[in-house]
Amino acid sequence: MKTSLFSTSIMKQILTLLVVFFAYTAYSQNTEALISGLKNGSAAAVAKHFEANIELTLGKNSSAYSKQQAEAVLRNYFTKNSVKGFELKHQGTSPEGSKYLVGTLQTANGNFNTYAYGKAANGMFLVRELRIEE
Repeated sequence: MKTSLFSTSIMKQILTLLVVFFAYTAYSQNTEALISGLKNGSAAAVAKHFEANIELTLGKNSSAYSKQQAEAVLRNYFTKNSVKGFELKHQGTSPEGSKYLVGTLQTANGNFNTYAYGKAANGMFLVRELRIEE
């Protein structure tokens, strides 16, 4: 009886590790897709990672938008500030599970500090707040 309990316990631990591994892998790929969208100046690619409502700050203008509105505003911003690249400076996760990215958006009009904050949901990083500021 002990061997079956022991093996069941090990099986549960292995399954838990596999689930965590695959969730982390999907989460990491999702974060990389967001970074790639910033590097390419693709509002559509970035907006895929927005929550249904997002706080968007571009320069001195800050407002809450729906996902679709934020994509349109960001597209307009990228059109006015031709993106040349994005350099990730730091990323991390808070003890509560919040995820953040800090980097520099490189544009034809200069470099801008960029900050994305959100949470993981269903293995995806969903952005609640995006700030692009001087």
